[in-house]
Amino acid sequence: PKASTQLGFHLRPKATWEAADTEVPITLRIESPNLEWSYEHETSITTIAADAAYRQTFLSPVDGSIQYYGVRPPTDFDPESEYALVLSLHGASVEAINQAKSYSPKDWAIIIAPTNRRPFGFDWEEWGHLNGLAALNDATERFIINPERVYVTGHSMGGHGTWQFGVHHPGRFAVVAPSAGWNSFYTYGGASKPGGPFARSRAHSDTTEYITNIKNRGIYIIHGDADDNVPFSEGQNMYNTVSQINDDVEFHVEPGAGHWWDGPAAAGADCVDWPPLFEFMFERTLDPHELDFNFISSAPWYTNEHSYVKILSAESPMSDCELTSSYVEGTLSLEALNIRTMEIDGAVLRAKGIDALVLNQQQYTLPDGPLVIGPETGKGPQVSGPYNQIYQRPFCFVYPDSRPKFKSHVSYLVSDWYLIGNGHAVAIPYSALTDEIRATYNMIYVGMSPEQAKATDLPMTWSGSGVEFNGKNYAAAGLLSVYPEGKGLSAVLTTSPGMEHLLYYVVPFSSRSGMPDYLIWAENGLVAAGFYTNEWTFDSSLGIVSQ
Repeated sequence: PKASTQLGFHLRPKATWEAADTEVPITLRIESPNLEWSYEHETSITTIAADAAYRQTFLSPVDGSIQYYGVRPPTDFDPESEYALVLSLHGASVEAINQAKSYSPKDWAIIIAPTNRRPFGFDWEEWGHLNGLAALNDATERFIINPERVYVTGHSMGGHGTWQFGVHHPGRFAVVAPSAGWNSFYTYGGASKPGGPFARSRAHSDTTEYITNIKNRGIYIIHGDADDNVPFSEGQNMYNTVSQINDDVEFHVEPGAGHWWDGPAAAGADCVDWPPLFEFMFERTLDPHELDFNFISSAPWYTNEHSYVKILSAESPMSDCELTSSYVEGTLSLEALNIRTMEIDGAVLRAKGIDALVLNQQQYTLPDGPLVIGPETGKGPQVSGPYNQIYQRPFCFVYPDSRPKFKSHVSYLVSDWYLIGNGHAVAIPYSALTDEIRATYNMIYVGMSPEQAKATDLPMTWSGSGVEFNGKNYAAAGLLSVYPEGKGLSAVLTTSPGMEHLLYYVVPFSSRSGMPDYLIWAENGLVAAGFYTNEWTFDSSLGIVSQ
């Protein structure tokens, strides 16, 4: 109601296009039994040459929206041939297709440039991070890609994204190559690091904390020494940091160059299409199933897979997860720290001639498929929290039929997701909720009672008298919390009666505002925040409570 969201249309051409630069008219029509009228919109698309940069659309696994990535096809592209893949992340205000057009075609690699959901987007964290991975996955399925020859690069905000993707997904990229990139909000934006459970919800943002993950990767850093947008010190400091743990690092400093610069060296824009960078990539490969590594994950909900291991849940949400693998004299040993449950890819290891694994000094025989070690109850990959995880798969807001302020807030959230994240959201009144909808979506119950939200097992409750938590009643407070429902993750978002304006204190769709599993707040500040245990119970040591 009174909201904007995205609707996708699948266009199927009836014949191949005869020539480039042909304008094709299109009429789109929306019809629904729930609409009094049908609606038509006329637009057009223009055909392009087969060797030109183009937009490739795909269906987002996050929310079912239509997203795209720019493609710079290789010279003389052969769809039956194998290529390397270069993932290029754009800077703030840059359209992904323009990022792709900044490169000249290579005969050995396909270059793709995903969107960050919008030109500014999410700083390549959170949903921008997910969208970049979804584009990468789509491209590796759409084209024949050599998994040993995948690389990540990007400019400015995309340079920060390059560090993000590199340190959190080192098993996917042989080379990490930021241009005019920045480290984190704390070095470039000047933000203060959060503490307590908020620090853990945002742990992934500080790339230097996970820099050891790229100890054995090729690193190529580009920066102009007269950059007036991202200070040269960002590139210099990251070079100094990564050089302490990695010998395969190159730093190209362009004298007198600003933020975006070009010259005669490359057919594309030199600051991204730099020929020595692509030579550096061409010379390096990666075994995506390496046996000797040290991998640190900020949390299973953000990054949970490396080589032959998938982290399903952590022992504690207040610490990183760490894996150390070594293969010596025919024995594969794995040490796991702060990992409660993991999955071992037995098929990958057996294909390498390995039929046993020593995990934390205990030996396991490997099956031909996955081997799950640890409890399979409680928190898991898609049902672990924190709050932002609720929006990582198709989600549905539910609002009360009789409380218009909550209905208005849901309309705001749906439109906000569309405007900020180019996304598709669903919202319905409680009277329209069915078991099928509950089973299909992550549910966000806005202004609903604990019984309506199926949230009677939470350590807090709410009613006409306020929010009750830890033996206290807060007559003027807001509450958000995630919890499991069926096989999915649900959330409640509500306030005390008459305090609905507190909902606007929480900004859900931002790369800088990650919340833990639960949060209670009032007009004068924080009441409580924290994580639940692995079995979804309350533990005061996993959070903070104001006095």
